[in-house]
Amino acid sequence: MDLDLQVSKTTVCVKLLLKFIIYYLLIYYRMMMNIFSKKNMNMFVGLLSLLIALWLVMYFIPSIFVNLFDTTLGNFLLLVFVVLAGMRDMTMGVGLAVILLVLYRFSRMSTMYMFEGMVTAAKKEEPK
Repeated sequence: MDLDLQVSKTTVCVKLLLKFIIYYLLIYYRMMMNIFSKKNMNMFVGLLSLLIALWLVMYFIPSIFVNLFDTTLGNFLLLVFVVLAGMRDMTMGVGLAVILLVLYRFSRMSTMYMFEGMVTAAKKEEPK
């Protein structure tokens, strides 16, 4: 009798777990349908095409992004771009500012390591 009770408790637990899994899968499915609705599809396609275009520019002409982060005019243009985006939508402006700040810091770190590597390589090649 004790074994039957344990089996029935296990079956109840498995059934309850399956109900929760199905419930959360249905919620997830509805959320995905809301994200990929006709209303949001234009925004999704536009964002995807923008990311592909940026990737192509970064791949074929990387000096554009180097000039944006290393020159005063480039930094000013990025600041104006963030301000204009913030005027249109505050969350988009803040998100863009955070992304550009991270890219700016990575740009500074890579130039610092590049110069440091050049200095150490030059010291190794000194004639004796």
